[in-house]
Amino acid sequence: MEIITGFVIGFLGSFHCIGMCGPIALALPVSSSSAFNVLMSRVLYNLGRVATYTLFGALFGLFGQRLMLVGLQETLSIALGVIILVSVMLPGKIKNWFASTKPYLLVSGFVKASFSKLATSKSNRSFFLFGIINGFLPCGLVYVAIAGAVSTGDVLSGSLFMMLFGLGT
Repeated sequence: MEIITGFVIGFLGSFHCIGMCGPIALALPVSSSSAFNVLMSRVLYNLGRVATYTLFGALFGLFGQRLMLVGLQETLSIALGVIILVSVMLPGKIKNWFASTKPYLLVSGFVKASFSKLATSKSNRSFFLFGIINGFLPCGLVYVAIAGAVSTGDVLSGSLFMMLFGLGT
């Protein structure tokens, strides 16, 4: 039952995704005007994105499994709830602090460079890779889904949770 929640979160949040990532997906260059090629490029892009989310689900499901083994699941749930509340109440301060951290700068630099390189390619491979890289874009909705993957406490359940989240979006 909890795994289905991933799809519901993704589906209900898909309007956010349309506004934020829709323009990126539509801006991808397509090699031909054939409807089939356009459809395939979008399918490959979304498969790449869902693959990234599924990998995140496995990693964070494993993290949740380890937390359950040492009895920290409840503490983590409370801490994540507090972090979510603080980030909603003080979004500007959190964003400014987080955007200046070294890990954020490294990841965002990698994502920007990769996007620039792939943006000019029209191969099927580039659409899939573009989707994979898109999965690394900072997104509050994805963070909520990752918290759900952690709460599953299992690698397989976390993977399925995030895969269904990706399919829902």
